[in-house]
Amino acid sequence: MGQLSVLLVEDQADDAISIQRLLRDENIGEWEVASSARDALKHVREHGPFDVHIFDLHLPDASDLQLLEKLSRAGFSAWDRSIVVTGVADSDQQGQAISAYGMPVVEKERLINSLTPWVRGIVKRPPDSLMATVLAAIGAAAWGNGLCGFARVEKTTANQLRQILPDAVVIDVNRQASLVIAPQQGLRDISSMAKRMQDLLPGGVAVQTLVVTDITRTLDLKSLAGRAVDALLLGEFQDAIWPQA
Repeated sequence: MGQLSVLLVEDQADDAISIQRLLRDENIGEWEVASSARDALKHVREHGPFDVHIFDLHLPDASDLQLLEKLSRAGFSAWDRSIVVTGVADSDQQGQAISAYGMPVVEKERLINSLTPWVRGIVKRPPDSLMATVLAAIGAAAWGNGLCGFARVEKTTANQLRQILPDAVVIDVNRQASLVIAPQQGLRDISSMAKRMQDLLPGGVAVQTLVVTDITRTLDLKSLAGRAVDALLLGEFQDAIWPQA
């Protein structure tokens, strides 16, 4: 793997040096450091997207979520390769808004233990991680009871879902939704899980369920998983059951 490029948006010189020092062993060959939202937008426009983006939200020309909003309006979309670092505790509203971009939020006082694992998770994430996870779940169903349940949850992050369903397989699909994957669970189980999420998550979130059933080993499981991924990414289904024989 070649050397990594990182955009660091941080107006405090000491903090910027500390972050670079923490990541000195992570094969980073290019650092671009911006001390303002204006400079961050310029770097993204001229050199981005980078392998990793590290954003401090409190800058001379932007506070709270203004940097993220400006980046979004400018067409930035590499949120899955981005991390927020903050020295100020976020309110619930700010935390939910940051989560909507699908990024981890790392407090500056915890950078020593948290920053490196998050960066490694970003750069080592398989490009087809959703496909691999769905295929593994359907494969497990094929060797079990032939049932595989999925729940797409709108405007909710994987971290929020894990607090409610600590034993479930949960991943972020994109900025708009997360996915609960339940191999060997059918309609009754996945419907019960969906109701629990709707009861416990704030704001009356929308949950769509998909159940693949009666899977046999004679099927092309990769094609089936690809069909499921396409549907789950777009959300173009509504409480569907796909019988497969």
